[in-house]
Amino acid sequence: NKMFMKTRGIQQKESSFYQNYNKQDRYIGWIKQPHTILALLVGVLVLVYFAEKRDDSNAELNVKWGLGAMACVYLFISAFHMKDGLFIRPHPILWRVLTGMSIIYLCLMVFLLFQSVEDARFILSKLDPALGKPLPERSYAEDCRIYTPESNISHYKNVYATFHDEFVPAHLFGWFGKAILVRDFYLCWILSCIFEVMELSMEHLMSNFAECWWDHIIIDILLCNAIGIWVGLKVCGYFSMKPYYWLGNIRPELDTYNWEIFSSWKRLLAMVVLMTVILTIELNAFFLKYILYIPPPHIVNIARLIMWWGIGQPGMREYYQWVTDPNCKRFGTMSWMCVAVVFVEVLVIIKMGKGMFPKPAPPAVFWGWIIFTAVFVLWAIWFYGFRSTEPARGNSRKTLEAREEAPRNQEDRELNGNGKPHRRLNKPTKAH
Repeated sequence: NKMFMKTRGIQQKESSFYQNYNKQDRYIGWIKQPHTILALLVGVLVLVYFAEKRDDSNAELNVKWGLGAMACVYLFISAFHMKDGLFIRPHPILWRVLTGMSIIYLCLMVFLLFQSVEDARFILSKLDPALGKPLPERSYAEDCRIYTPESNISHYKNVYATFHDEFVPAHLFGWFGKAILVRDFYLCWILSCIFEVMELSMEHLMSNFAECWWDHIIIDILLCNAIGIWVGLKVCGYFSMKPYYWLGNIRPELDTYNWEIFSSWKRLLAMVVLMTVILTIELNAFFLKYILYIPPPHIVNIARLIMWWGIGQPGMREYYQWVTDPNCKRFGTMSWMCVAVVFVEVLVIIKMGKGMFPKPAPPAVFWGWIIFTAVFVLWAIWFYGFRSTEPARGNSRKTLEAREEAPRNQEDRELNGNGKPHRRLNKPTKAH
Protein backbone atom coordinates (compact mmCIF):
# COMPACT_ATOMS: atom_id res chain seq x y z
CA ASN A 1 0.00 0.00 0.00
CA LYS A 2 2.81 2.38 0.85
CA MET A 3 4.52 1.67 -2.47
CA PHE A 4 1.24 2.18 -4.32
CA MET A 5 0.60 5.50 -2.58
CA LYS A 6 4.15 6.64 -3.34
CA THR A 7 3.82 5.71 -7.02
CA ARG A 8 0.42 7.37 -7.16
CA GLY A 9 1.87 10.53 -5.66
CA ILE A 10 4.65 10.66 -8.24
CA GLN A 11 2.15 10.19 -11.07
CA GLN A 12 -0.07 12.95 -9.71
CA LYS A 13 2.97 15.23 -9.37
CA GLU A 14 4.00 14.62 -12.99
CA SER A 15 0.42 15.05 -14.21
CA SER A 16 0.11 18.33 -12.30
CA PHE A 17 3.42 19.49 -13.72
CA TYR A 18 2.36 18.98 -17.33
CA GLN A 19 -1.11 20.43 -16.68
CA ASN A 20 0.43 23.60 -15.26
CA TYR A 21 2.72 23.87 -18.26
CA ASN A 22 -0.24 23.47 -20.59
CA LYS A 23 -2.20 26.20 -18.79
CA GLN A 24 0.71 28.63 -18.96
CA ASP A 25 1.77 27.72 -22.50
CA ARG A 26 -1.50 27.39 -24.35
CA TYR A 27 0.01 27.41 -27.81
CA ILE A 28 3.07 25.21 -27.22
CA GLY A 29 1.65 22.87 -24.60
CA TRP A 30 2.01 19.92 -26.98
CA ILE A 31 5.80 19.81 -26.61
CA LYS A 32 5.47 19.80 -22.82
CA GLN A 33 3.68 16.46 -22.81
CA PRO A 34 5.72 13.21 -22.57
CA HIS A 35 4.60 11.43 -25.83
CA THR A 36 6.33 8.20 -24.79
CA ILE A 37 4.51 5.98 -27.34
CA LEU A 38 5.34 8.32 -30.22
CA ALA A 39 8.95 8.55 -29.04
CA LEU A 40 9.19 4.74 -28.92
CA LEU A 41 7.95 4.42 -32.50
CA VAL A 42 10.32 7.11 -33.77
CA GLY A 43 13.26 5.54 -31.92
CA VAL A 44 12.58 2.09 -33.39
CA LEU A 45 12.31 3.53 -36.92
CA VAL A 46 15.60 5.36 -36.55
CA LEU A 47 17.35 2.21 -35.34
CA VAL A 48 15.91 0.16 -38.22
CA TYR A 49 17.04 2.76 -40.75
CA PHE A 50 20.64 2.98 -39.56
CA ALA A 51 20.97 -0.76 -38.93
CA GLU A 52 19.82 -1.69 -42.44
CA LYS A 53 21.05 1.17 -44.63
CA ARG A 54 24.65 1.69 -43.50
CA ASP A 55 27.59 -0.30 -44.86
CA ASP A 56 28.88 -2.79 -42.27
CA SER A 57 31.93 -4.08 -44.14
CA ASN A 58 34.40 -2.17 -41.92
CA ALA A 59 34.76 -3.85 -38.52
CA GLU A 60 36.34 -0.82 -36.86
CA LEU A 61 33.54 1.48 -38.00
CA ASN A 62 31.00 -1.11 -36.85
CA VAL A 63 32.40 -0.98 -33.33
CA LYS A 64 32.29 2.83 -33.31
CA TRP A 65 28.73 2.91 -34.62
CA GLY A 66 27.68 0.24 -32.14
CA LEU A 67 29.13 2.09 -29.15
CA GLY A 68 27.60 5.36 -30.33
CA ALA A 69 24.21 3.72 -30.82
CA MET A 70 24.37 2.19 -27.33
CA ALA A 71 25.05 5.61 -25.81
CA CYS A 72 22.24 7.23 -27.83
CA VAL A 73 19.74 4.54 -26.83
CA TYR A 74 20.63 4.98 -23.17
CA LEU A 75 20.23 8.75 -23.44
CA PHE A 76 16.94 8.23 -25.27
CA ILE A 77 15.66 6.04 -22.44
CA SER A 78 16.94 8.55 -19.87
CA ALA A 79 15.06 11.37 -21.60
CA PHE A 80 11.69 9.71 -21.04
CA HIS A 81 12.12 7.52 -17.97
CA MET A 82 14.80 9.07 -15.75
CA LYS A 83 13.31 10.65 -12.64
CA ASP A 84 13.12 14.45 -12.42
CA GLY A 85 15.28 16.52 -10.12
CA LEU A 86 14.95 20.08 -8.88
CA PHE A 87 15.36 21.57 -12.37
CA ILE A 88 12.42 21.48 -14.80
CA ARG A 89 13.06 24.38 -17.22
CA PRO A 90 13.34 24.79 -20.13
CA HIS A 91 12.18 21.14 -20.15
CA PRO A 92 12.75 18.17 -17.81
CA ILE A 93 14.05 16.08 -20.75
CA LEU A 94 17.19 18.26 -20.88
CA TRP A 95 18.13 17.48 -17.28
CA ARG A 96 17.26 13.80 -17.63
CA VAL A 97 19.59 13.54 -20.64
CA LEU A 98 22.34 15.27 -18.68
CA THR A 99 21.85 12.74 -15.88
CA GLY A 100 22.22 9.96 -18.44
CA MET A 101 25.36 11.58 -19.85
CA SER A 102 26.91 11.72 -16.40
CA ILE A 103 26.23 8.01 -15.89
CA ILE A 104 27.78 7.13 -19.27
CA TYR A 105 30.84 9.27 -18.51
CA LEU A 106 31.19 7.66 -15.08
CA CYS A 107 31.09 4.20 -16.66
CA LEU A 108 33.72 5.23 -19.23
CA MET A 109 36.03 6.47 -16.49
CA VAL A 110 35.53 3.22 -14.56
CA PHE A 111 36.42 1.33 -17.75
CA LEU A 112 39.63 3.38 -18.12
CA LEU A 113 40.43 2.69 -14.48
CA PHE A 114 40.97 -0.99 -15.36
CA GLN A 115 43.24 -0.26 -18.35
CA SER A 116 46.92 0.50 -18.54
CA VAL A 117 47.92 3.97 -19.67
CA GLU A 118 49.26 2.54 -22.95
CA ASP A 119 46.01 0.69 -23.64
CA ALA A 120 43.96 3.77 -22.77
CA ARG A 121 45.94 5.87 -25.25
CA PHE A 122 45.59 3.14 -27.88
CA ILE A 123 41.81 3.01 -27.44
CA LEU A 124 41.56 6.79 -27.76
CA SER A 125 43.73 6.74 -30.90
CA LYS A 126 41.30 4.26 -32.46
CA LEU A 127 38.41 6.59 -31.76
CA ASP A 128 40.28 9.54 -33.28
CA PRO A 129 43.76 9.44 -34.90
CA ALA A 130 44.50 12.86 -33.42
CA LEU A 131 44.40 11.34 -29.92
CA GLY A 132 47.00 9.19 -28.21
CA LYS A 133 50.02 11.09 -29.56
CA PRO A 134 52.58 12.74 -27.24
CA LEU A 135 51.79 16.41 -26.68
CA PRO A 136 54.40 19.19 -26.83
CA GLU A 137 54.32 20.75 -23.38
CA ARG A 138 54.69 24.52 -23.50
CA SER A 139 55.97 26.73 -20.71
CA TYR A 140 54.49 30.23 -20.55
CA ALA A 141 57.28 31.55 -18.32
CA GLU A 142 60.31 31.21 -20.62
CA ASP A 143 60.40 34.93 -21.45
CA CYS A 144 58.42 37.19 -19.10
CA ARG A 145 59.39 40.50 -20.66
CA ILE A 146 56.50 42.74 -21.59
CA TYR A 147 58.43 44.98 -23.98
CA THR A 148 60.41 43.22 -26.74
CA PRO A 149 61.83 45.87 -29.09
CA GLU A 150 63.95 43.36 -31.06
CA SER A 151 60.91 41.41 -32.31
CA ASN A 152 59.76 41.91 -35.90
CA ILE A 153 56.25 40.70 -35.07
CA SER A 154 55.41 43.13 -32.27
CA HIS A 155 57.18 45.13 -29.59
CA TYR A 156 54.92 43.25 -27.17
CA LYS A 157 55.43 39.81 -28.69
CA ASN A 158 55.04 37.84 -25.45
CA VAL A 159 51.79 39.58 -24.53
CA TYR A 160 50.56 39.20 -28.11
CA ALA A 161 51.31 35.47 -28.11
CA THR A 162 49.58 34.99 -24.74
CA PHE A 163 46.39 36.68 -25.91
CA HIS A 164 46.32 34.42 -28.99
CA ASP A 165 46.58 31.23 -26.93
CA GLU A 166 43.61 28.85 -26.60
CA PHE A 167 43.62 29.19 -22.82
CA VAL A 168 42.49 32.84 -23.00
CA PRO A 169 38.98 32.02 -24.31
CA ALA A 170 39.03 28.98 -22.01
CA HIS A 171 39.49 31.32 -19.02
CA LEU A 172 36.87 33.75 -20.30
CA PHE A 173 34.11 31.26 -21.09
CA GLY A 174 35.11 28.98 -18.24
CA TRP A 175 34.58 31.64 -15.59
CA PHE A 176 31.42 32.80 -17.33
CA GLY A 177 30.09 29.27 -16.84
CA LYS A 178 31.38 28.98 -13.27
CA ALA A 179 29.75 32.29 -12.34
CA ILE A 180 26.40 30.93 -13.49
CA LEU A 181 27.16 27.73 -11.61
CA VAL A 182 28.29 29.30 -8.31
CA ARG A 183 26.23 32.54 -8.41
CA ASP A 184 28.24 34.19 -5.68
CA PHE A 185 30.56 37.14 -6.39
CA TYR A 186 32.98 36.60 -3.54
CA LEU A 187 33.21 32.84 -3.96
CA CYS A 188 33.97 33.25 -7.66
CA TRP A 189 36.84 35.63 -6.89
CA ILE A 190 38.20 33.36 -4.16
CA LEU A 191 38.16 30.40 -6.53
CA SER A 192 39.79 32.47 -9.27
CA CYS A 193 42.68 33.53 -7.04
CA ILE A 194 43.15 30.11 -5.43
CA PHE A 195 43.35 28.40 -8.81
CA GLU A 196 46.17 30.70 -9.91
CA VAL A 197 47.97 29.93 -6.64
CA MET A 198 47.52 26.23 -7.31
CA GLU A 199 49.01 26.68 -10.77
CA LEU A 200 52.04 28.30 -9.17
CA SER A 201 52.23 25.43 -6.70
CA MET A 202 52.21 22.78 -9.45
CA GLU A 203 54.76 24.19 -11.84
CA HIS A 204 57.10 21.33 -10.87
CA LEU A 205 54.56 18.79 -12.11
CA MET A 206 53.74 20.28 -15.52
CA SER A 207 55.44 23.06 -17.43
CA ASN A 208 51.98 24.04 -18.67
CA PHE A 209 51.32 25.56 -15.24
CA ALA A 210 54.34 27.90 -15.48
CA GLU A 211 53.22 31.43 -16.34
CA CYS A 212 54.59 34.94 -16.03
CA TRP A 213 53.45 37.18 -13.20
CA TRP A 214 51.52 39.46 -15.55
CA ASP A 215 49.84 36.43 -17.10
CA HIS A 216 48.63 35.19 -13.70
CA ILE A 217 47.54 38.53 -12.26
CA ILE A 218 46.60 40.80 -15.17
CA ILE A 219 45.48 38.57 -18.03
CA ASP A 220 43.99 35.68 -16.04
CA ILE A 221 42.59 37.21 -12.83
CA LEU A 222 41.94 40.86 -13.67
CA LEU A 223 40.89 40.50 -17.31
CA CYS A 224 39.63 37.08 -18.48
CA ASN A 225 38.35 35.75 -15.16
CA ALA A 226 36.93 39.12 -14.09
CA ILE A 227 35.05 39.65 -17.37
CA GLY A 228 33.71 36.10 -17.32
CA ILE A 229 32.55 36.44 -13.69
CA TRP A 230 30.94 39.82 -14.31
CA VAL A 231 29.05 38.70 -17.42
CA GLY A 232 28.01 35.43 -15.79
CA LEU A 233 26.58 37.16 -12.73
CA LYS A 234 24.80 39.69 -14.96
CA VAL A 235 23.17 36.79 -16.79
CA CYS A 236 22.11 35.34 -13.43
CA GLY A 237 20.60 38.68 -12.46
CA TYR A 238 18.78 38.98 -15.76
CA PHE A 239 17.17 35.55 -15.60
CA SER A 240 16.10 36.15 -11.99
CA MET A 241 13.59 38.72 -13.28
CA LYS A 242 9.92 37.96 -13.82
CA PRO A 243 9.63 35.99 -17.09
CA TYR A 244 7.49 37.24 -19.98
CA TYR A 245 5.80 34.41 -21.89
CA TRP A 246 6.34 35.66 -25.43
CA LEU A 247 7.05 32.14 -26.74
CA GLY A 248 5.72 30.18 -23.80
CA ASN A 249 7.23 29.49 -20.42
CA ILE A 250 10.58 28.21 -21.68
CA ARG A 251 12.75 30.96 -20.18
CA PRO A 252 14.87 29.62 -17.30
CA GLU A 253 14.83 31.33 -13.92
CA LEU A 254 18.04 31.23 -11.91
CA ASP A 255 17.88 31.30 -8.13
CA THR A 256 20.47 33.26 -6.17
CA TYR A 257 22.61 31.48 -3.60
CA ASN A 258 23.32 32.79 -0.11
CA TRP A 259 25.71 30.37 1.50
CA GLU A 260 26.19 32.27 4.83
CA ILE A 261 29.48 30.52 5.52
CA PHE A 262 30.07 32.46 8.74
CA SER A 263 26.82 31.30 10.35
CA SER A 264 28.25 27.94 11.51
CA TRP A 265 31.28 25.72 11.14
CA LYS A 266 29.20 23.23 9.17
CA ARG A 267 28.50 25.86 6.53
CA LEU A 268 32.21 26.67 6.34
CA LEU A 269 33.09 22.99 6.01
CA ALA A 270 30.48 22.57 3.28
CA MET A 271 31.98 25.53 1.43
CA VAL A 272 35.51 24.10 1.72
CA VAL A 273 34.28 20.79 0.30
CA LEU A 274 32.54 22.60 -2.55
CA MET A 275 35.65 24.62 -3.42
CA THR A 276 37.79 21.48 -3.27
CA VAL A 277 35.51 19.66 -5.71
CA ILE A 278 35.40 22.61 -8.15
CA LEU A 279 39.18 23.09 -8.12
CA THR A 280 39.74 19.35 -8.50
CA ILE A 281 37.50 19.29 -11.59
CA GLU A 282 39.59 22.07 -13.13
CA LEU A 283 42.91 20.43 -12.31
CA ASN A 284 41.68 17.07 -13.61
CA ALA A 285 41.28 18.61 -17.06
CA PHE A 286 45.03 19.40 -17.17
CA PHE A 287 46.16 16.04 -15.79
CA LEU A 288 43.86 13.95 -17.99
CA LYS A 289 44.97 15.68 -21.19
CA TYR A 290 48.61 15.37 -20.12
CA ILE A 291 48.42 11.67 -19.22
CA LEU A 292 46.14 10.47 -22.03
CA TYR A 293 47.64 12.70 -24.75
CA ILE A 294 44.52 14.72 -25.53
CA PRO A 295 45.21 18.08 -27.25
CA PRO A 296 43.69 21.06 -25.39
CA PRO A 297 41.46 22.26 -28.27
CA HIS A 298 40.18 18.75 -29.04
CA ILE A 299 36.44 18.12 -28.91
CA VAL A 300 36.92 15.56 -26.10
CA ASN A 301 38.16 18.27 -23.71
CA ILE A 302 35.46 20.70 -24.81
CA ALA A 303 32.72 18.09 -24.47
CA ARG A 304 33.95 17.15 -20.98
CA LEU A 305 33.83 20.78 -19.83
CA ILE A 306 30.36 21.32 -21.31
CA MET A 307 29.13 18.12 -19.68
CA TRP A 308 30.54 19.19 -16.32
CA TRP A 309 28.86 22.58 -16.63
CA GLY A 310 25.55 20.90 -17.49
CA ILE A 311 25.53 18.34 -14.68
CA GLY A 312 27.01 20.91 -12.29
CA GLN A 313 23.90 23.10 -12.51
CA PRO A 314 21.47 20.65 -10.84
CA GLY A 315 24.32 19.24 -8.75
CA MET A 316 25.08 22.66 -7.28
CA ARG A 317 21.40 23.38 -6.68
CA GLU A 318 20.89 20.07 -4.87
CA TYR A 319 24.02 20.60 -2.80
CA TYR A 320 22.88 24.10 -1.85
CA GLN A 321 19.49 22.73 -0.83
CA TRP A 322 21.12 19.98 1.22
CA VAL A 323 23.42 22.45 3.00
CA THR A 324 20.99 25.30 3.68
CA ASP A 325 17.65 23.53 4.14
CA PRO A 326 17.38 21.75 7.54
CA ASN A 327 14.43 19.74 6.21
CA CYS A 328 16.49 18.25 3.39
CA LYS A 329 18.02 15.02 4.70
CA ARG A 330 18.90 13.31 1.41
CA PHE A 331 21.96 14.07 -0.71
CA GLY A 332 20.75 14.90 -4.23
CA THR A 333 21.20 12.50 -7.16
CA MET A 334 23.22 14.88 -9.34
CA SER A 335 25.35 16.00 -6.39
CA TRP A 336 26.09 12.34 -5.71
CA MET A 337 26.97 11.78 -9.38
CA CYS A 338 29.31 14.79 -9.44
CA VAL A 339 31.23 13.57 -6.40
CA ALA A 340 31.43 10.03 -7.82
CA VAL A 341 32.76 11.22 -11.19
CA VAL A 342 35.37 13.45 -9.55
CA PHE A 343 36.50 10.59 -7.35
CA VAL A 344 36.89 8.18 -10.29
CA GLU A 345 38.72 10.82 -12.36
CA VAL A 346 41.21 11.28 -9.54
CA LEU A 347 41.67 7.50 -9.30
CA VAL A 348 42.39 7.32 -13.04
CA ILE A 349 44.95 10.12 -12.76
CA ILE A 350 46.70 8.53 -9.77
CA LYS A 351 46.80 5.07 -11.39
CA MET A 352 47.92 6.15 -14.87
CA GLY A 353 50.15 8.99 -13.73
CA LYS A 354 52.58 6.82 -11.77
CA GLY A 355 56.15 7.73 -12.73
CA MET A 356 55.11 10.72 -14.85
CA PHE A 357 55.58 13.31 -12.10
CA PRO A 358 58.93 12.48 -10.45
CA LYS A 359 59.78 15.96 -9.18
CA PRO A 360 58.87 16.56 -5.51
CA ALA A 361 57.22 19.76 -4.39
CA PRO A 362 59.66 22.58 -3.56
CA PRO A 363 60.01 23.25 0.19
CA ALA A 364 58.44 26.69 -0.17
CA VAL A 365 55.34 25.17 -1.77
CA PHE A 366 55.07 22.27 0.68
CA TRP A 367 55.52 24.31 3.85
CA GLY A 368 53.48 27.18 2.46
CA TRP A 369 50.39 24.98 2.13
CA ILE A 370 51.05 23.37 5.52
CA ILE A 371 51.24 26.76 7.25
CA PHE A 372 48.18 28.07 5.40
CA THR A 373 46.15 25.00 6.36
CA ALA A 374 47.24 25.21 10.01
CA VAL A 375 46.41 28.92 10.24
CA PHE A 376 43.03 28.36 8.58
CA VAL A 377 42.12 25.52 10.97
CA LEU A 378 43.21 27.52 14.04
CA TRP A 379 41.21 30.54 12.86
CA ALA A 380 38.12 28.37 12.32
CA ILE A 381 38.47 26.86 15.80
CA TRP A 382 38.76 30.33 17.34
CA PHE A 383 35.98 31.88 15.26
CA TYR A 384 33.38 29.13 15.73
CA GLY A 385 34.52 27.66 19.04
CA PHE A 386 35.47 30.66 21.19
CA ARG A 387 34.44 33.91 19.50
CA SER A 388 30.84 32.77 18.90
CA THR A 389 30.31 32.05 22.60
CA GLU A 390 31.29 35.55 23.73
CA PRO A 391 28.35 37.68 24.98
CA ALA A 392 27.30 40.45 22.63
CA ARG A 393 27.70 43.27 25.17
CA GLY A 394 24.96 42.14 27.51
CA ASN A 395 22.51 41.11 24.79
CA SER A 396 21.72 37.44 24.42
CA ARG A 397 21.62 35.85 21.01
CA LYS A 398 17.86 35.27 21.24
CA THR A 399 17.31 38.93 21.99
CA LEU A 400 19.40 40.01 19.00
CA GLU A 401 17.58 37.58 16.74
CA ALA A 402 14.21 38.87 18.00
CA ARG A 403 15.29 42.47 17.28
CA GLU A 404 16.34 41.50 13.77
CA GLU A 405 13.13 39.58 13.13
CA ALA A 406 10.75 42.30 14.34
CA PRO A 407 11.47 44.86 11.58
CA ARG A 408 11.32 42.11 9.00
CA ASN A 409 7.86 41.00 10.15
CA GLN A 410 6.69 44.62 10.31
CA GLU A 411 7.92 45.18 6.75
CA ASP A 412 6.06 42.07 5.59
CA ARG A 413 2.80 43.36 7.09
CA GLU A 414 3.23 46.80 5.53
CA LEU A 415 3.91 45.34 2.10
CA ASN A 416 1.01 42.91 2.26
CA GLY A 417 -1.49 45.56 3.33
CA ASN A 418 -3.91 43.21 5.06
CA GLY A 419 -2.01 42.47 8.24
CA LYS A 420 -0.92 39.02 7.09
CA PRO A 421 2.71 38.30 6.36
CA HIS A 422 3.85 37.33 2.88
CA ARG A 423 4.90 33.82 2.00
CA ARG A 424 8.60 33.75 2.78
CA LEU A 425 10.76 33.76 -0.33
CA ASN A 426 13.27 31.36 1.15
CA LYS A 427 10.70 28.60 1.54
CA PRO A 428 11.98 25.47 -0.26
CA THR A 429 10.27 25.31 -3.63
CA LYS A 430 10.84 23.72 -6.99
CA ALA A 431 14.09 25.15 -8.34
CA HIS A 432 14.70 26.42 -11.84
